[in-house]
Amino acid sequence: MISYLHRISDLFSSVKGHIHSYLAVLTLVLLTAYASYVISVKFDSLSSITIVATLTFLVLAVSVLGFFLLQKAFLRPFSKLDSWARSVNRSKLSTIFDTPVPSDLYDLVPDLAALTNRLSLLSKTLDLQFRTQTARVSRKTRSLEILYEVVAALNISRSRDELLSSFLEALVELLDARAASVKLLGPNQVLEDVATAGDVSIFTGPNDHAESLNALSKGILTDGKLLIHPIEGIANDIKAYTDVYECIITPVQYRDEMLGVYLLFLENPSAELGDDFRDLITSVGKHLGLALEKSRLDNQARRLAVMEERDILRNELHDTLAQYFVSMRIQVKMLSELLYKKEYRNTEKEVWRLRVSLEEANTSLRELLASFRFKMDERGLITAIEDLVDRFNQDSGITTFFQHEVIELALSPTQEVEIYRIVQEALANVRWHSKATTARVFLLENPDDSYSIIIEDDGVGIDHPTPTSQGREHVGLAIMRERSERLGGNLTVESEAGEGTTVFLTLQKRDLPTNTEIK
Repeated sequence: MISYLHRISDLFSSVKGHIHSYLAVLTLVLLTAYASYVISVKFDSLSSITIVATLTFLVLAVSVLGFFLLQKAFLRPFSKLDSWARSVNRSKLSTIFDTPVPSDLYDLVPDLAALTNRLSLLSKTLDLQFRTQTARVSRKTRSLEILYEVVAALNISRSRDELLSSFLEALVELLDARAASVKLLGPNQVLEDVATAGDVSIFTGPNDHAESLNALSKGILTDGKLLIHPIEGIANDIKAYTDVYECIITPVQYRDEMLGVYLLFLENPSAELGDDFRDLITSVGKHLGLALEKSRLDNQARRLAVMEERDILRNELHDTLAQYFVSMRIQVKMLSELLYKKEYRNTEKEVWRLRVSLEEANTSLRELLASFRFKMDERGLITAIEDLVDRFNQDSGITTFFQHEVIELALSPTQEVEIYRIVQEALANVRWHSKATTARVFLLENPDDSYSIIIEDDGVGIDHPTPTSQGREHVGLAIMRERSERLGGNLTVESEAGEGTTVFLTLQKRDLPTNTEIK
């Protein structure tokens, strides 16, 4: 194209030279006419008139001839060139430039034709590339839509069966598949059919392709690569009574662990879905593996939570009611000995002590039941403690205040429940043993990324606040210490006789998880 432009430039230089020649001739003619005029003015004779007339005729003849030649050689071709340029500018690249008469511009015609062809070819190439890129972007968008819909179906599912069912239904609808199924590895590393969708007759009809599919699926689990196979090569019986064209077997994996495969039965070639189809369904298999692993971990977490709650219940029954029962058993034995010895005065004291123990055991049982029926307020720990303090004020008659300097708690739900129960147990000790008139609860956020929970009263205090001491008060202290240990915190009790009691609980903030992108 550069050579064409150079040739056009040379041609226009030649044209410029011709124009200069014509202008020189015209200038000479004009000078001749001017000389004739001067002669006619100075020499008034017949011969001079004849000369002037002859020169005038020559000037007119040369002017007409020059104009005709100028129009023929330049004006018409340039008009044609202007028309061609306008057509090309309007994207009519098939317009052919030709000159009506022979001229020097004939040398330009092949170059302009070649230039037009080049522009036309370039335009077609750009148009083809544009359409190709548009189709590619469209396929990419479609792939992202399919991936989004599949991931959404996986995220809204709860149980594994519901997860697989919603996954296959979404896949069948989005890919216009005839049927789909999922095979997962069982306890003995044997593939088991766990879910199907679409035309189930493919799986339940009179066919003998199960062994072929299992063999291919095991091969997929070995090399971890996608397989697209014509249906005739798997089982002719499917082709006989369905319109299935090919079967696609994709590994389901979580990281490097193979969990199983999922199968798609398509009525049309997968090649029609674009070059990105293989990457798409491979990515879908990885997302399914991630969802299955998450479902397994959720089930495991629920089982562990149930076991943990059972352990907590067992420990609290042992630390509260069991100790009361042991104490009452000893008191009953002592009462029996007193009755045998007929020491009735001491018998009345033992009966009173036994009645007090029964009341404390009953109170402990009711508090324990209330503790396990407790459900954390959806608004969080601070609101739950505020409600607890309000109820404590009404039920106990002890003036109690709650103050906090925390904007947002960085605690897990389990930590919030444990803290609530520690505050609940501390207030129960205040109510039954402190003889206090005022109590305060503080929730503070410390500069070292920790929290402090303080429960204090102005009661009689504790002489020896040790967890091995007898009585419900010290059992409550032991329970609070165990809860603080489960929290990973530190609980201390400060008390002197007649000076009240202060319970300090300190624990570090929980590391909040961050959102991660699934790729």
